[in-house]
Amino acid sequence: MQNTKNLSQALELYYSDYWQYPAGEIGSSSDDGFCIELTLQDDGKTCKPNSFCSLITQKDQDGKVKYLASLPKDPLFNKNQCSISPFSDNCHCILYKTKGDQEYKLFSKLEDENNDLAKNDGGTEPTMYEIASYENQGAIKEIKYPRYYASSWPKRKKITINHSKVSSTLSDFPVLINISSDSDLASHAQSDGDDILFTLSDGTTKLSHEIENYDSATGKLISWVKVPTLSSTQDTILYLYYGNPSAENQENKTDVWDSNYKMVQHLKDDTTSTTKDSTSNNNNGTKVAANEPIETDGKIAKAQSFDGDNDYINCGNNANLNITDAITLEAWVKPASYVNWGGIIVKGNWAQPSPYSSYALDTKSGDYFKMGLAWGTETVVSKQHSTNVWYHVAGTWNGIKAKIYVNGVKEGEADKTGSLQVTTGILAIGVDHPGGVEYFNGLIDEARISNIARSPEWIATEYANQNDPASFYTIGQEETI
Repeated sequence: MQNTKNLSQALELYYSDYWQYPAGEIGSSSDDGFCIELTLQDDGKTCKPNSFCSLITQKDQDGKVKYLASLPKDPLFNKNQCSISPFSDNCHCILYKTKGDQEYKLFSKLEDENNDLAKNDGGTEPTMYEIASYENQGAIKEIKYPRYYASSWPKRKKITINHSKVSSTLSDFPVLINISSDSDLASHAQSDGDDILFTLSDGTTKLSHEIENYDSATGKLISWVKVPTLSSTQDTILYLYYGNPSAENQENKTDVWDSNYKMVQHLKDDTTSTTKDSTSNNNNGTKVAANEPIETDGKIAKAQSFDGDNDYINCGNNANLNITDAITLEAWVKPASYVNWGGIIVKGNWAQPSPYSSYALDTKSGDYFKMGLAWGTETVVSKQHSTNVWYHVAGTWNGIKAKIYVNGVKEGEADKTGSLQVTTGILAIGVDHPGGVEYFNGLIDEARISNIARSPEWIATEYANQNDPASFYTIGQEETI
């Protein structure tokens, strides 16, 4: 937003977003000073022009500010005059420029109940808060968004997502926020993290999030945040809020995952015998026995360790797993060995009537990964890889082409038309054929199924975000109301 709009456009940007449609009178003096006074349009009230401010706003047919024309009044005023005297009970905001100052500053009173303003200017007037600053009679120096979610959340941090790590602009993308430690969170957030929430750059639009792990002793936070638009052309700004000791849990776990996700298993223990699906589809997992597989440290928080002998997780046979037209299977895996048909995610079971399987993401002997889209087939195969190394593996099929990706890079592609077969078998994690020899040997984390073919850009961005969160975004210093 910097250096792209003139003063009137900047005011339109801010006020149309914050108070919908501003109305009021703005005034300008000579080179010695400048002041703007605005009010809410829809409250039916207006601020009367004072002795040194008068300006007329015009709005287009949609009611937004289109043109600002200033009328000079008294030639001299100072910051204190402009930041205090223009306000009446109905006035809300002013802009000032003092004699000899090359910078305009926009301030507001802390009045709106739902959109508290912060960023105190440090002056003597405690109700004045800086919103933006401008140079050279309109060139924007900086637009700030110091609006706060609510005064009951006095702490926040700015998260800046590096657009160069986003392969293309993506919608409703689940961003991993992985903070290894944070003394501010440890000091001010609730011990269970219930008061943690995330907003867009406006500071007020709450985003759905799921906390996978929070450690109040260190402030370690692992959370997934649904970002409506993740841009590849400009940095995406979010805010992390905390510090409300009386807040109830702020998570909206299932909404983090768009409707195309049919299963998202973070693969931490719900109990020693079960794991949970984070979507609303309830494809929860039951281990073959307690601690078989066993929870261990994963690529992201916790994972499951499969012994390659008899460990697997049964996620049932819900109808929403009968996917026929397009699919994405993905997981983080750390193979201890590459068993042929070593099941990572498989829908099917040889013990069931034919067709035995519908879709599968497996290991292949010789250090490969593969995806099969019918019983006994290797539809697409990856390049060779190593043991005891974490890999992000994803297989996609759009009804025409099957593709396999490793660490965000496509490694194989094959033609595949028609529809996937529907099987009565279970969805299993860690085995291709329960009771046989096709058990995965190693660690599995973040097992996911979608009923669409995720784009190459989606998969590459997932890898960039999850493999190295510290380079995917930066987290600012703690801000306090």
